[in-house]
Amino acid sequence: MKLEKLLCSSEITEFKDNIQKGIDECLFGLSISEKSILFSIAGGGIYVAGDLVDAEKVSAQALACGIKNKILSSSFSNSCGVKDNSTYYEFITSVYDFVQGKLNALIVLSETLFEKIPSEESLEKYLITVNSQTTFDKLLKGLLASGYTREELPSRKGQFSVRGDIIDIWNISENVLTRVEFFGDDLEKISKISAEDFSILREEKSTIIYPAQLFEVQN
Repeated sequence: MKLEKLLCSSEITEFKDNIQKGIDECLFGLSISEKSILFSIAGGGIYVAGDLVDAEKVSAQALACGIKNKILSSSFSNSCGVKDNSTYYEFITSVYDFVQGKLNALIVLSETLFEKIPSEESLEKYLITVNSQTTFDKLLKGLLASGYTREELPSRKGQFSVRGDIIDIWNISENVLTRVEFFGDDLEKISKISAEDFSILREEKSTIIYPAQLFEVQN
């Protein structure tokens, strides 16, 4: 079916109406380009791609239509099949961003569907929200429970350090550090700082720390 005819067809009109009403829709016999267009018209969601080539085509088309998206392959191994933390961090960050609405879509490789991932409830449960109500002990316990490791200085994502009343955290979802300063048990200031020279980039009223490991996976 040519794209022009598809967009003007009664099928696509019904498709759009049902999507807006929250009704599940299925269309068959479409090319990758046509599927990409329909996916973008739907405003995103989760697209299951047969392979990385198809995933990249759909991702590019969706981006061209203003649909923010990420491609999800294995959560544990990179494209060479080697297990590394950065691959997992990118995976879990993308899932969290999608759940929180920062991403409109996830492009998922079919093989990824066979991996165990947390439920949405579990994902929300292990987010660490840092704000004026956060205490020193609560944040410290939360970081350790969420898989962060304590070091003298955080040199990579998933690490944190403690110096007096200051906790520096390398959130797995960011390329800068989060500095949380306390006076006793009371939070005084939250700052984003450079991972290179630890200079202060900006101050924030609150921030969210993503967990550095998966919990409560579903079958």
